[in-house]
Amino acid sequence: MMAGLLTKLAMAALAFAALHGAANAASRIMQVGAVTSQPIGHYEFCQTHRSECAVKSPSSVAPKVTEFGWKVVSEINAEVNSSIEPVTDIELYGRDEVWAYPTTAGDCEDFALLKRKMLMQRGFSPPIC
Repeated sequence: MMAGLLTKLAMAALAFAALHGAANAASRIMQVGAVTSQPIGHYEFCQTHRSECAVKSPSSVAPKVTEFGWKVVSEINAEVNSSIEPVTDIELYGRDEVWAYPTTAGDCEDFALLKRKMLMQRGFSPPIC
């Protein structure tokens, strides 16, 4: 029901992380090309959290978000943003592209994963894959 909202929340988490790292952006510009693959961090996350990566939902119209739904989203967003310190995977794990549920610190994917998990625990539908 709230799949579209989960996607928007994940995008908000990514935007937050992008703003946090904007000061160092010039030194960390990602090279882009025509071909890409699944991020290794996502692959590894799915190896340890198979049930979460096996979610397949039919395409549908984005759900209407109620006032209560927005309240829950705002609460979870504020809770994660205030309780998790934004750090890079290099700082936390000593390597790039580690996707994990953060407990005290994490990067943008970690913020999005935790928010997604918490929303689903509160009754939101998993995002459409």
